[in-house]
Amino acid sequence: MCSRFAGWREEVVFRTSDNKSLRIYSTTIPTEHRMYTLMHDSQYRLSIAWQNDGYNQPPHTSFYIGKGMKKVAKPNIYLALPGKK
Repeated sequence: MCSRFAGWREEVVFRTSDNKSLRIYSTTIPTEHRMYTLMHDSQYRLSIAWQNDGYNQPPHTSFYIGKGMKKVAKPNIYLALPGKK
């Protein structure tokens, strides 16, 4: 998926017919796009919350991901530390 300073990556996981192993396929094609994790996007995070009864990965982000996409803005992230405001 995504990470703070890594690129977008497509992956798919299949089980073997005998259920003894998993096969993971991923692209090796590099990308020029960099973004924070999707969970840093408030719209995506809200979509996860309303589908939290299973692993339904909602496709709803507040920005476009794909060919011709604009640079993703840095999210406004802060740590909520006890005793600090």
